Amino acid sequence: MEEASETETAVVTGIEDDEVVDLDVAQMCAVVSGFVSESATKFKGEVFSSPDKMIRIALLAIETDAKCCVEIGVFGGRCLMALAAASKVLTETRKKGTAMAGHSLAIGIDPFSKTFLVRGTYESTAYDPATDWEALCNETKYRISCAGLSDYVKIAKKASTEASNMFEVGSIDVLHQDGDTSEKNMKLEVGLFAERVRVGGYWVMSNANIVNSLAAQRLLTDECGFCLCEVHESWKIFVKHSLPKGKFRRGVLVVV
Repeated sequence: MEEASETETAVVTGIEDDEVVDLDVAQMCAVVSGFVSESATKFKGEVFSSPDKMIRIALLAIETDAKCCVEIGVFGGRCLMALAAASKVLTETRKKGTAMAGHSLAIGIDPFSKTFLVRGTYESTAYDPATDWEALCNETKYRISCAGLSDYVKIAKKASTEASNMFEVGSIDVLHQDGDTSEKNMKLEVGLFAERVRVGGYWVMSNANIVNSLAAQRLLTDECGFCLCEVHESWKIFVKHSLPKGKFRRGVLVVV
């Protein structure tokens, strides 16, 4: 992602780039929650995800000491920013040697193009055919840079079905599925990405309250080694507890 200029960057996580910190989990959660609250207030009405959802997703990253978080379907970038804030806190904490060394990263996958848009049964004015996707992408990047999170975010402008090969098996700690809501695509994303989430990692499924998501949910729990651990109004959290029952062929789950 493009680097933020000095005039655009305003670090709101409470951690400066050159500051070495030693935070416990509770402190990390507090820092991330503070960022989310400020972000939600600043960008109120511009994007969808609720502050509660942002905080919960970010805390999953803290809980797993995440190195790699993935969001499928970025749009306005609010949840991606929450994952990036968690990645920043985790990375800065590791400078003190309190956790495994390494840089955490939040990767957003979104083609930002109406060519790939399939609305399914999910109705939203945000997916208006007149949406300027390139402008939306630039706005999202600007939002991320203003939050001082550019070093912790990578945006892959491609369809999810073209992006799975970016990740090795077991390399993803937290995945947020929030893209194309057609039944076919939601199920295909499970087939492509389930093996890439590590055991102990989390799969957050948005739009889990619509009929189109049911097949993907069954595939996660019945064939891919996940179990449902939290149910919210329109989204659910699954944790991976074992290796999948099916076989993978060229990165795609083949149910046997």
